[in-house]
Amino acid sequence: MDIGFKRAPDDYNNWRLTRIFSDIIHSDDFAPKAEDERVINFQVKVTPNPAGGIRSDGTGFLTVPSEKIGHKLLEYLHKNPVKIDKKKLKFFKKGIPHKGLALTLEKTPYVNPNIEEERQTKLRALEAKFRVDCVQFGIFYRPTYPANDTEPLRPRAFSIEWEGNYARNSIGWLNFDYDDKLIRITVSLNL
Repeated sequence: MDIGFKRAPDDYNNWRLTRIFSDIIHSDDFAPKAEDERVINFQVKVTPNPAGGIRSDGTGFLTVPSEKIGHKLLEYLHKNPVKIDKKKLKFFKKGIPHKGLALTLEKTPYVNPNIEEERQTKLRALEAKFRVDCVQFGIFYRPTYPANDTEPLRPRAFSIEWEGNYARNSIGWLNFDYDDKLIRITVSLNL
């Protein structure tokens, strides 16, 4: 169920509001009854300010996995209003979320907003692609080994086994895939 809210400070983003709602939704009033039940997962979306920038327009919605939880939460919020900067947030039933989102919230475990925000920051930092002019595959080897234990080890050399040049007539990009822990090189030939 989607629960709309108004009158949030415009400098509060999804993460700050998620932390506030987390304290409510994960309190004893909404705690799981059985040991095998998970804590309630939810999602907060603030509406961006139409003028642009990083601020919101003070509205948004909170999505919970079911209507039963949504009605219980609305009842709780009516009795125990949320105040931010001396302003009372106004909550109302907004409607039913997309079926896929409701199922996702129901089946996936709750992730601490601090961890999720840190992950999103890393993903944003790694989304830039770098131009690649040359790709080389090879191995490191030692050209000479020390004759005895007193001689220092010399640095390794790199033996190029295969090389592809993408500076002319083709293009190559390097990007980092944080979730799969990959460094990916994408090459298109003969442009």
